[in-house]
Amino acid sequence: MLCVALLLVQLAFATQGQDASSSSSFFSSSSSLRQSELVLEPRSLAVLTGQSARFNCSTTEPWTIMIWRLDDASVMVISAGNGATNTTLYKAVNCSTAQTSCWELVMERVIRSNSAQPHRVVCETLGGLLMAAELHIQESGSVVVTGGNVSVPSGQTVEFQCVALGWFPEPSVEWFLDGQPLGRDSFNTSSELDRTRALYNATSTLVLEARRIGSVECRVSVSAMAAPLSASTYLSVVQGKDDTAVIAAVSYVAAMLLVILITICIMLYLWRRGLRKESSIPETERIDQHRSQQSSVAEETEGRVNAGYSSECSSSFVDTESSVSMHSRRTTASTEEAYTTEEMPDVVPSPYNTIYFISLGDKSTKTPRSVTTV
Repeated sequence: MLCVALLLVQLAFATQGQDASSSSSFFSSSSSLRQSELVLEPRSLAVLTGQSARFNCSTTEPWTIMIWRLDDASVMVISAGNGATNTTLYKAVNCSTAQTSCWELVMERVIRSNSAQPHRVVCETLGGLLMAAELHIQESGSVVVTGGNVSVPSGQTVEFQCVALGWFPEPSVEWFLDGQPLGRDSFNTSSELDRTRALYNATSTLVLEARRIGSVECRVSVSAMAAPLSASTYLSVVQGKDDTAVIAAVSYVAAMLLVILITICIMLYLWRRGLRKESSIPETERIDQHRSQQSSVAEETEGRVNAGYSSECSSSFVDTESSVSMHSRRTTASTEEAYTTEEMPDVVPSPYNTIYFISLGDKSTKTPRSVTTV
C-alpha cells in the first residue's frame, strides 16, 4: 500500500510540472505578441554631445501609464489621462493620431559617459508592453595639419601629417588635394584610445609626390556629424633644372610654329594679291585697245568728216555745213560782181591768202576784202 501511495504522489507532481511548463510557454508567447504591438523609433540613434535626442513610442493598445527609462534610471512618466510632467533635461510631446497613441521623448543636451557602450532607451507600459533602442553619444574633437606650408622641388616626395585629438568613436580621416579626394593607398591612419577619457586620438600620414601646387586638406568626421572638421596646408612646387629645360624647349617649339604660321599667312596674302592683279590685266588691255582703235581711226581719216557717220549731233553738223555753203556762195557772188564792174586786178600773193582789189579807173584806194578758205 505504501508503494502505491508514493507512485501516485510522483505522478501528481509530474502532471503539475507539465501544466506549469505549458502555462509558462503560453505566457512567453503572449508576452512576445504583446511586445510587437509597441513601436519605438528609431531603434538606433547617434548624436553629438550637447545635442538633443528624440524617440517616439506608439501603440494601438489601450494603456494607463507609460514609463521612459535611460539605462537603469526612469526619466519620464506619462499618464494616459493627465499627460506628463516635463523637466529641464527631458520633455514629453504628444504625437498621437486617431488610430495610434504616440508620445515623443526629447532628451536635451545629452552627455556621454566614459563607457564605450551605447546607452539603452526603454519605453514600457504597465500592461507589460516594452521596447528598447540604442543611443550613441559621440564626441567631435580637434584636427590640425602639422608642419605648415611646404615648398619642395618638382618630383620630390613630401610627407604631411594630420592629428585628430579627442574623438569618439574612432574617427574617419580623408585627404584632399585641391578639393579632389586622394586614394587610401596614399595615406596611413592609426588611432589610439585614451582610456582616462574614453576618447580616441588619430594620426594620419600622407605621402605625396610633388607635381603641382595646391591646397592639401585633411577632413575628420564621425557618423553623427553633418559636416566633417578640416585643416589644410599649402604645397608649393619649385621647378628644377630638368623642368626649366623642358619649358625652354616647349617655348622654342611654340615660337617656331608661330613664325611658320605667320610666314604661311603672308605667302597666302601675296598669292591672293597676285591673283587679283592678273584678273585686272584683261580689263586694262581692253581699255588700251579701245584707245588705240580710236587713234587709228583718226589717223586714217586725217581729220576729214566721215560722211557715213551718224550721231545725235547730225542736225547741228548739217546746219554748220549749210552755213558754210551759204558763206561760200555769198563770197562767190560778190567776187563775180566785182569782176563784172571792175577790171581784173593784179593779184598780189600774200602769205595770208588775202586778195586786194585795185581799181585802175579810179585813183582812190579801195577797201581790201579778204577771203579765208577753210
